[in-house]
Amino acid sequence: MGKMVTTNKLQLFLQGLTLAEYIEVFGKLWDQQNKCIIDFKMWDSQRAMCDKIEEWHLSGHKETIHPKSRQCGFSEIFAERAIKHCMQYPKSEGLIFSKRSEDAEYFLDKRIKAKLDALPQIPGITWPTIIRSNKELIVLSNGSSFRSFPAANTAGAGATADFVIFDECGGIDKQPNASFSQMYKNVSPVVEKAGDIAWIAQIGTSEPGSYYNQKVKKVWQKKDTETKLYFIGWRGDPSRNDAWYEKKMMTMDHKSDMHTQYPETLQDFFSVKEGLIFPNFDPAQGGTHVNVFDHRSFDIGRGYFLGGYDHGFIHPAVYLLAFYSKFDDHLYICTERYWREYQAEDIATDIKGLKNWFERPLRREIADAAIFNRTGVVSPAQVFYKMGLKFTPSEKTRGLIGEDGSRMWLSKRFSDKKVTIHPDCV
Repeated sequence: MGKMVTTNKLQLFLQGLTLAEYIEVFGKLWDQQNKCIIDFKMWDSQRAMCDKIEEWHLSGHKETIHPKSRQCGFSEIFAERAIKHCMQYPKSEGLIFSKRSEDAEYFLDKRIKAKLDALPQIPGITWPTIIRSNKELIVLSNGSSFRSFPAANTAGAGATADFVIFDECGGIDKQPNASFSQMYKNVSPVVEKAGDIAWIAQIGTSEPGSYYNQKVKKVWQKKDTETKLYFIGWRGDPSRNDAWYEKKMMTMDHKSDMHTQYPETLQDFFSVKEGLIFPNFDPAQGGTHVNVFDHRSFDIGRGYFLGGYDHGFIHPAVYLLAFYSKFDDHLYICTERYWREYQAEDIATDIKGLKNWFERPLRREIADAAIFNRTGVVSPAQVFYKMGLKFTPSEKTRGLIGEDGSRMWLSKRFSDKKVTIHPDCV
């Protein structure tokens, strides 16, 4: 009986606090640099967002989406909301999705457990205690739980939930065997059935071409009226000013990097780096860069063939075959195949068929390094290897080898007329 009275006191106490008020009193942050817990002092922009989220929820809606600038504290705010929810509503179940295993573990340990451990003693109030804790699950003594998952198509399938947090969901589609669209389909019907207290939050910085960016644009354009968009740009942090912006810009390879990572407006959020390339590309068949040629006529003594693979599920997976002519420093894109919503086993079968048709020896085959990531499930690289395909990981260092360097390199090749693409390529 005593425990029930304590729980009721806690529930009444928490019901009397808004999310912003709760964070102001009890909010904590894990300081990774100094390895300690510190007070969470909210900015005006964060406080206003908390109020708007609750207003939207009280109006009968469940979903919010949050395009953001980096280091704007969204993940911390929703970790606090998750904790308040699980203490206010005993036997609640929360699901938290992150990009990778280490991100999922960090969210559970440093954003949930660290905050729970730091709750102060209050006369007459007893907080639920942690009765179970590991890398994937925290269970409280009031029956509530937090479960964390790395990105995978099967993540959350079959689970029950009162609330769901998708953290850094712009990068989910870039993980092997992961689709934000599929993961969202796994859990949204479950939350819909959970009643009036249920909610879904989708948080992330810009990732051009991702399902998350598409979803943000759909809500922004009011094509989805069931989801509310709350955006905080880089100026939401009161410590940032024009001088900070200019200094930060100096560390970027291209201004579109700054716009997408630290957007000031939603228009900035949708900036893309590909603007470096396309102005120098002539897509007309028979023009500067697209023309018919026979790859079988190339002299292997004057160059070499290679294959390239970029993994995807909602956004296409692509495999291309190319010839590099050392004689005139020219790159020929001979043919390609692309797949949307295909599994790695089916893609591997198609690649092997394409290589048999191609009938030319490949010096090497390169793939986006993401297919080699260990996520707790069989990686695409492992599937390909078992089926007789061995890829070399692409290099992700900055500069001339990394993504931005590659775009600059390709842009220059187009302007120098050093690339020819066969019209079979899409």
